[in-house]
Amino acid sequence: GSPARTGAAPSRAPGTIDETARQVRALGRRALPLPVDVTSVEQVEAMARRSLGEFGRLDVLVNNAAYMYRSPFYKTPLERWDLVLNVNLRGPVICTQAFLPHMMERGGGRILNISSAAAVMLLPEIVSYSVSKSALETLTRGMADQLRESGIAVNALRIESAVATEGAVF
Repeated sequence: GSPARTGAAPSRAPGTIDETARQVRALGRRALPLPVDVTSVEQVEAMARRSLGEFGRLDVLVNNAAYMYRSPFYKTPLERWDLVLNVNLRGPVICTQAFLPHMMERGGGRILNISSAAAVMLLPEIVSYSVSKSALETLTRGMADQLRESGIAVNALRIESAVATEGAVF
């Protein structure tokens, strides 16, 4: 996986985490841009420790990182299949598990998993992406059921149109 847009590599989508942080600070708010590979347990845990140390709490976790590889299923290299599933499904699991103890200790929080219309549509060129988003929605339902009693709401937001970034291969 690759970390958030840091400005180090060209991007087809506007903005970097540093530019976003500057905009947040210009509004009089605090921001802490932390590039992280969501497939790395160590990096995610370090990000969780640093952000909780800086802000003291987490109210909302948005699992937004995504990767898409465009290819017919039978031509998709296994390492690309694995990368799609690792970023789009395992990443939210790692991030949620890193912050969940804090949310449970506080007695509440919100988790938002970003999905896609591809979760329910047959799109032959992005089967791995569709599988990952469908699984993410199933994960969301399971987490919501298990965490309800902890005061933690878990939802998925299904995006209806694609946003082309450096994570998409067209």
